[in-house]
Amino acid sequence: MPKLNVEGVGEFEVEEGTRLVLALTDAAQVDQLHACGGQGRCTTCRVEITDGAPAQMTAAEKETLT
Repeated sequence: MPKLNVEGVGEFEVEEGTRLVLALTDAAQVDQLHACGGQGRCTTCRVEITDGAPAQMTAAEKETLT
């Protein structure tokens, strides 16, 4: 099961495929301001992949991350 490490809060296991905003608010109980409603569209969230590889990304996602 994927793990979410929230700096200063702790590490949490989350269901694979869970959107980051929902993992933050549901698993980590972190009040994360976001404008997209958990749909991954507003680019408010920031992640660092520390192990493994991300799932297949669209060209737009790759462009945003570089």
